[in-house]
Amino acid sequence: MSNPCKDGIVLIGFMGAGKSTVAAELGNSCRLPVIDLDREIERLSGRTIPEIFATSGEEAFRQTETEVLRGLLDLAPLILATGGGVIGRPENWPLLRRLGRVVYLRVSWETVLGRIGSGKGRPLAGDRERLWALFEQRLPLYEEAGLVIDGEGGPPSAIARDILRKLYWEKA
Repeated sequence: MSNPCKDGIVLIGFMGAGKSTVAAELGNSCRLPVIDLDREIERLSGRTIPEIFATSGEEAFRQTETEVLRGLLDLAPLILATGGGVIGRPENWPLLRRLGRVVYLRVSWETVLGRIGSGKGRPLAGDRERLWALFEQRLPLYEEAGLVIDGEGGPPSAIARDILRKLYWEKA
């Protein structure tokens, strides 16, 4: 049986959308490597995301994020869980699309708050007012994905099945 996910899948969405968890489910179904972009940045830099933000700032982190995306092109096809802000740099979109089918996991603001809790380990989550502004600012960018999926549509395995069904099994 051929692999239905041969093009790879890239998950985008706000923090707490479930990208990493759903990516793991997709990796099992698709038999493709799963990469969490934030974990890859930490591995390559030898620093945690909060450390990068604290010592180098967000712009340096975003530049590193773009460089790591470029480096992943040689590993495609894969399942990629991105960080919530990757869509903010226009130069990232062509890279994301080359890495796979871009899928936006859409969740409500209330779900974000429930899932991230205090925001520990998430440098941009400490100030709820700023977080809300980021959420609103990023929503139209996420909508540029090739597919929008309800990230609140059940357990991660059901969301992964929904993605596969809509990407590969419901084609006209």
